[in-house]
Amino acid sequence: MPVDLPASCGIIGAEGQVTALLFHRKKTYGDYLAEYIGHVEAGELSFVPWVYCALAQGTDKQKEAAAQTLAEVLAGLNADGLVDMDLRMRETTSMEWSIDWRARRIEDFFAENLSPEACRAVLVFSTFHPNGYIREQAVAALGTDPQALSAVLLRCNDWVPQVRQAALESLAHLLDIADGTEIAAALQYSTVHHFSRQFKEKFGITPTEYARSVR
Repeated sequence: MPVDLPASCGIIGAEGQVTALLFHRKKTYGDYLAEYIGHVEAGELSFVPWVYCALAQGTDKQKEAAAQTLAEVLAGLNADGLVDMDLRMRETTSMEWSIDWRARRIEDFFAENLSPEACRAVLVFSTFHPNGYIREQAVAALGTDPQALSAVLLRCNDWVPQVRQAALESLAHLLDIADGTEIAAALQYSTVHHFSRQFKEKFGITPTEYARSVR
């Protein structure tokens, strides 16, 4: 689908990006993907949202390249980096203006033969999306992946009730199916006991008790 980007989108781009977008309005994010990936590989994480947008408008090959890039970015994020990326994605409100995300299904963001890491990255970055419907779909889909527990926990404080509910349900399922070591590793705790203690201090009950309470 053609992209009609507002001029304000250009403030995030590199020099010359504004001109390219203004005079090639029929171009899609997929058409610019190689350029976006180059900036991300150079450490310019402000281009990550535009790489993500190629999932909505790119060909299967472009989606595969975008998902792989997102997986590499995700692998380099610690807990603080995950929070920063969540804010960066949600503050990119022009993502809302240029694509009709309400008409998108999250299944359409995937290409054939993506690795598990790339699939996880697509879903995790989707939990950062400004559109609540996208976030809700993504966090629900992560309910079977213990390695995505950190992203699910972030959405437990989401401002949209439906997203919060989906996150809490996914959290309960993850706590039910994952062992303590997986949980501690996913949340970057040194030991499962450390995680359990912190969880109880925050929620007043242990992780196991919480999972049982929402079954």
